Amino acid sequence: MNEDNIRDDIELLERYLAGRLSVDEKKSTDKRLQLDVEFNKLYKTLKELPNVTRQTHLEGILRKLRKIENNDSKGN
Repeated sequence: MNEDNIRDDIELLERYLAGRLSVDEKKSTDKRLQLDVEFNKLYKTLKELPNVTRQTHLEGILRKLRKIENNDSKGN
């Protein structure tokens, strides 16, 4: 699979995940998800990205809060 095809697949799957496909596009994408293992792997990866991003962001916030808490407890 070449880079242009991967980009096209990513764009298609992003629209799929956002619910912005026509009925026919959705049907053909659903069928391809069932038949194309690599396409399905890409879908699962893209679907999981928001969760990973959110988790990473929350972990960063927790680190900052702990640092603030530690600084406050040292100042008392």
